[in-house]
Amino acid sequence: MLALREEGLTFAAIARDTGIGKASDAHRALLREVRAQPEGERKLLVGRELRRLDVLEQRIRIRDAEAPEKMTQRVEVVEKMRRLLAGAE
Repeated sequence: MLALREEGLTFAAIARDTGIGKASDAHRALLREVRAQPEGERKLLVGRELRRLDVLEQRIRIRDAEAPEKMTQRVEVVEKMRRLLAGAE
């Protein structure tokens, strides 16, 4: 999971390519791998993933500006992903 995410694949693409199931399953698998890393590496991985989530949120806000309900729902998912990631530190 880590290598695929570092290559820039989305969680949906990782799930599809690995046959793991859904994007949320791929995200959970990534969190498990992050937690298994030594502290220094874990902090680097979390920092990179948080930056990816920042970029994702920006894209969502731009793309879904005309659909505020959809935007709010998607931003809430990104915020949940950030909270879960923070728990992996």
